[in-house]
Amino acid sequence: MVSFTNENADTLFVTEAVIDMMSLMSLHIHKEFHKKHSFLAICGAEKDECIYKYLQTHSNIKDVILALDNDLAGKKCNKKKLLIF
Repeated sequence: MVSFTNENADTLFVTEAVIDMMSLMSLHIHKEFHKKHSFLAICGAEKDECIYKYLQTHSNIKDVILALDNDLAGKKCNKKKLLIF
């Protein structure tokens, strides 16, 4: 688990890998996207316990956006996590 935490953010973007997190942040750098949100790389689609642990220690987070890969594992986890959140 690798995170980029913005203590003022109320939205958490969850990605599978660190490179995905960095790509998402850099795609919108001109809008200072990285200064408005928090980011969490869970290092594998099935590691949702990282999300719960992060949320326990960051009560400011109100929204979680799953930005998982569009492969079989990512789709499966998106479907599973939609039922949980």
